[in-house]
Amino acid sequence: MLFVSLVCATVFRFSFIEKLADTKQPFEVRQNAIIDKAALLINTRLSLVETQIRLFKHELTLLNPSANQLESAMRSIFTLYRDSLQVRWIDLQGAEQVRLNKTEDNRVVAVPIGQLQNKYQRYYTQAGLALDNDSVFISQIDLNVEQGIVQRPFQPTLRAVIKTQLPSKGEGLLVINFDLRSLLAQVSSLNEENIQLLISAGAKRWVVHPNKDNEWRIDLKKAPSNISTDLPDLLALLKEVNIAQGVEIDNQLYTAQSIKSPYERKGSLPDIYVVSRTAPSVLPTLKKSAMLYAVLVAIATGLGGFVIYVSYSRYLKSINSLNEELARQRDNLQSSLERQSALIDELAESKKLSSLSIMVAGLAHELNTPVGATQLALSNQRALLEKLVKNKKKGLPNQLLSTT
Repeated sequence: MLFVSLVCATVFRFSFIEKLADTKQPFEVRQNAIIDKAALLINTRLSLVETQIRLFKHELTLLNPSANQLESAMRSIFTLYRDSLQVRWIDLQGAEQVRLNKTEDNRVVAVPIGQLQNKYQRYYTQAGLALDNDSVFISQIDLNVEQGIVQRPFQPTLRAVIKTQLPSKGEGLLVINFDLRSLLAQVSSLNEENIQLLISAGAKRWVVHPNKDNEWRIDLKKAPSNISTDLPDLLALLKEVNIAQGVEIDNQLYTAQSIKSPYERKGSLPDIYVVSRTAPSVLPTLKKSAMLYAVLVAIATGLGGFVIYVSYSRYLKSINSLNEELARQRDNLQSSLERQSALIDELAESKKLSSLSIMVAGLAHELNTPVGATQLALSNQRALLEKLVKNKKKGLPNQLLSTT
């Protein structure tokens, strides 16, 4: 029974693991599909950023606008690249010379000269000034900030910076802010009823999260919520391998993929982590289903084991009975053999005694004949002797005695 119990426990464990893996597989497949779609959208958009700013630099060089025409020349970028949020020309001292903004109603507005700012201390300006002439700096993803204030509604922004030289302006930086709202909305639309997407721009900020309060917390100066604080084990795994599949964290199923950034400058575009997780109720439901299946399999195994145990017990009982019967027969045979051996010994002894009797009878017969003759002769002599004694007593002469 202990063996049956151990078998049932082992069957339960392996049945649970196998059934849970089978039920998790469709979710893992869906998670992979969603992550692949999200990664494709992100990679496609990010790969266009460098191409677009290079093309615009080339276009400006071909147009070669005068100082007065630079603003109108820069307006064309909003027509060509609809996700452009802001276009600026910044001189080597960090001062904005021209800045065009797109409003919420999609109008392109030039910022008055008096409202232009000096961006020399901003990280993307410093990175741009350190660029080689043909290099491009792609910034991290963050929220658009003006005058130290985060713009609302939020404007997720990616900046591209390249050195540009125009005869009318000399050398400066062409800076384009790309609006990522449409990209993040496309990514968020991939969510399904039981699968949620989380996108982390580097390890410091969630840019897509099921709980909107967790997004952009570092930009809003709030307590941090990011992949390093919320999912440190998953982040460590993604730093070792690009794809992590079927990871269980806090009773939820996670699949994740990292999009490696080709840029290494400080403040440049970091690695992007695309994470999908199941809804909180999914994995517990799958585990309950797998456990019920494993319990049924274990019970069936236990019943089968009990039947085998009963059959085996009966078989052992019959074997033991047979062994006892064989032992009895063996003892009977042993007793019969001992009796037979004793009888054989007795017969042998009787045969020996019979032979000895025959031999003694023959010997007695052989001895009786001379003994009888001797006794007969002795009797005859005794009779003669007695006769002589009588004759002597009668006084017969010696001569007669000698002849008698």
